[in-house]
Amino acid sequence: MKLSIIIPLYNESDHITDCINAIKKQLNQNFELILINDGSTDNSETLLNMAVADYDKKVTYIKFKDNHGHAHARNVGIQAVTTPYFMFVDADDQL
Repeated sequence: MKLSIIIPLYNESDHITDCINAIKKQLNQNFELILINDGSTDNSETLLNMAVADYDKKVTYIKFKDNHGHAHARNVGIQAVTTPYFMFVDADDQL
């Protein structure tokens, strides 16, 4: 793998499924997903688990009990990277 895609999220139940599905449709699948749930209180976790259930690539899921902020979630995502390159995708983005 050459790329890690880091997706920090907090209460993104309206967007996370579309974001993950768009990533799964990419032709070049040479990447890992790093999902950082920053203490969501909605059903983001359930939707996220459903979206990646049939995904056969490497997925790292990190969940915080409490919200620590977007910058903290990004920094934790960087620490989880196992590839030479990484990028951030916000949960309301579609590639």
